[in-house]
Amino acid sequence: MSTSIVPQDRVHLMPNSREDNVRRQRVNLQALDDELGEVARSVRRPERTPLDQVPDNAPDIGRLSADAVMATAEGAAKEVEKLKEMVKELAPQLEASMAEMDKSLATIAEAAKQVRDRGERTRLQVQAANDLAKDIAAKCAEFSKMVNGDGN
Repeated sequence: MSTSIVPQDRVHLMPNSREDNVRRQRVNLQALDDELGEVARSVRRPERTPLDQVPDNAPDIGRLSADAVMATAEGAAKEVEKLKEMVKELAPQLEASMAEMDKSLATIAEAAKQVRDRGERTRLQVQAANDLAKDIAAKCAEFSKMVNGDGN
């Protein structure tokens, strides 16, 4: 019976190599970049014409409202851009964490191998001791027959 430290339903989550980790990281960063772009695109834009095309005869309150809407939208867009930059800044930390995780996984794999090897050695020692005990029992029975005169 093979026992693994890592549950079988999690094995597929373990990376096979450093290259896989880097490739997965790039894919994840690209997906995050795409998701941020989608959020930015999903922000509702006013259906009105841009502020510079507002007719001069528009009431001042309308022009001020349009200015406020545009300023709010621009502020929100800048915050989304800051978030994107923050994610990009975290990428090196993610890469370092992935490298450390690779080392940890290698250590765990080596520990599992050592446990299996030790178990096999112990099994062989127990089997050898059992075989020795059988041989001793057979010799004792043979000796007993010789002593009691039951032997040939």
